[in-house]
Amino acid sequence: MAAEIKETDIVPHKCGIVLTPPAVLYIYENKITKKIRKLLMPVQSSILLSDTFNSDADFLAADLKMRHKPLLDLVDVNIIKKMIFLLHQHKKGQTVNDALLQFNDKENYTKIVGSQNLLSSKTDKQSEKSDVEDDLGDTDFDDLDAPIDKLGIYSEDEGDAFWK
Repeated sequence: MAAEIKETDIVPHKCGIVLTPPAVLYIYENKITKKIRKLLMPVQSSILLSDTFNSDADFLAADLKMRHKPLLDLVDVNIIKKMIFLLHQHKKGQTVNDALLQFNDKENYTKIVGSQNLLSSKTDKQSEKSDVEDDLGDTDFDDLDAPIDKLGIYSEDEGDAFWK
């Protein structure tokens, strides 16, 4: 029986796809035996054609990585997702080149939106800090036992039917 493979014994070379039958291909080198090995991980066609593909792709990528843990530890889960996405698009009838362009466009869009969200969250935090400073000190709460309308917070001029 062969010795258990460790993460430190693996040198990843390539990750790719096989279109028929659909599978993710992983080529790596075993440092101990100095042999280059090929791991073929089949992907079920039913998952590739499902209506809930996005969540299935995340699950499938995580599942493949977990099942082949010592071998795939050095491979980013996003690379595996990319391979599964390419298989999905090919099953839908797209060419691999078109699917690759679509994936790159989707990835660039995600990066742009993510950086815009990061910028807007930074500016929101700065504006929140300035708003807090501006709102302080205008209302006098000396007479807390008085009814709310007597404290000067609400006036009858506001026209709110609730306070009349």
